[in-house]
Amino acid sequence: MYTMANYSQGSDIQEPGGATELTIKNENMKNREHKLQILNENRGETGLREYAELTAQSDPHFFRWLFDEELKDDFNSSITDDQREEFKQFIDTL
Repeated sequence: MYTMANYSQGSDIQEPGGATELTIKNENMKNREHKLQILNENRGETGLREYAELTAQSDPHFFRWLFDEELKDDFNSSITDDQREEFKQFIDTL
């Protein structure tokens, strides 16, 4: 199973079939449906929105994984305003 921690080890995230569905305005988040699947698999009894919010606060690699980008700093301190807005929109859809 792929986890968010694998991102720091250089693993690539590929959506099955290579298709990418992006409905959020800025489209910084690639493989959105696959990431939702991973979050759902890992959340256990916790609600999806709550799990995503808690993981964003507790996993220093979460935003690197979410945006497939090697960010300068851990957590969300180096994401762009567009990425911050996209994350907010993402959370609001959960």
